[in-house]
Amino acid sequence: MNFEKLDPRRAQTVNGPYLDILEAAFLLRRPPCQIRCLAETGLIPAHVLKHDSQTCWKFRFSELLGWAADMGVEISPKAVWSFLSRGNRPR
Repeated sequence: MNFEKLDPRRAQTVNGPYLDILEAAFLLRRPPCQIRCLAETGLIPAHVLKHDSQTCWKFRFSELLGWAADMGVEISPKAVWSFLSRGNRPR
């Protein structure tokens, strides 16, 4: 799916909800510790949420798909299907 060709007014729908680090790891077929390292070094699109002394990383589904396509990273079709079957489809 080419997200760039979608109507920019639908950006919120396209971006969908945030994924947590375990969902991102499942999608990208990488261990969670590697996803965390990639996020901390800025090598993967990630959003940091800080509360007190805790850091929580969140990831946008569409950003991860775009990053994976650009980098040639194989993604998990099962994870994509699971995400889309929960009603998180771009409209």
